[in-house]
Amino acid sequence: MLPATLTRASTILFLSFCLMMAAQRCWAYNIVVLQTSQAAPYEKSLEGFMSLAVTPALKKGQKSIQADSVKVIQLNNQTRGRDLKRKVLGHRADLVLAVGRKALLRAMDLPDNLPIIYLLAPGGKSLSQGQTNISGIEMDILPARQLAAFIEILPSIKRLGVIYDPEKSADIIKEARSIAQLNGIELITEKAHSAREISGLIFGMAGRVDAFWMLPDSTVLTPNTIETMLSFSFEKQVPLLTFADKYLNLGATVSASFDLYDMGVQAGRMARKVLGSPSKKLGAAEHPEKVSMKLNHKIAAKLGIVVNTASLSLDL
Repeated sequence: MLPATLTRASTILFLSFCLMMAAQRCWAYNIVVLQTSQAAPYEKSLEGFMSLAVTPALKKGQKSIQADSVKVIQLNNQTRGRDLKRKVLGHRADLVLAVGRKALLRAMDLPDNLPIIYLLAPGGKSLSQGQTNISGIEMDILPARQLAAFIEILPSIKRLGVIYDPEKSADIIKEARSIAQLNGIELITEKAHSAREISGLIFGMAGRVDAFWMLPDSTVLTPNTIETMLSFSFEKQVPLLTFADKYLNLGATVSASFDLYDMGVQAGRMARKVLGSPSKKLGAAEHPEKVSMKLNHKIAAKLGIVVNTASLSLDL
């Protein structure tokens, strides 16, 4: 029989070892990914998520940390809610990543004690309102960050035009005006209450602005008004600044949008934080941290504008 002092010493050593292992997280997490489809944007954001959220097994000689388990479920029209719930719970998921709006809608039927993070799900915050187990990365760059990025890439801008609906975008304009003033830029604004007003308002800015800023305002932005903005840019030689890359192909000058891979990394960071929390509670939804600046070189050359190319994250 071992002496009592030796037994106590062994117990203390054992408890110390357990505490040390707990600090290093010696267990693995089970993550389930619900993916709307295998479209390239979903795949790119998932790649970013996996780079940070998933811990691989450590190299030989460090066997205390196991690899996390990831199960990817591709959704289709035949995937019934009951079957999906059985698959997720069968994997004993610690966390679910919903990639795409359809995936988020399906994930919302899962138990409310299961943390769910969404990616590339338009309106995700509104869809999941009231469900404290759901959070994620929104798809819009904060307008104030857009404006700061535009100012950096186009240093010659001194008068920036923008049209907005005061019922929808008054707060955006208020914040943007402060940023513009700090940078010595005059923000020239016009209020619109319907899309029919846009043509007269924007062409009324001719000679008064150095660039025009396209806001994601649903009153101001329609297929017809987008054509009007592009026509104004071409005819009056005024750079058109936008929030989405797709408008560059139509003739916009510069876009400030989100980076798909980095959004995935951001969601991965959110996942690691909630998995490491005893409460498993998610924080508020986040806006993309990284602004991806892209330039339409042909249009920029035609307009003869000065561009700070060092600010570009990717050139078109």
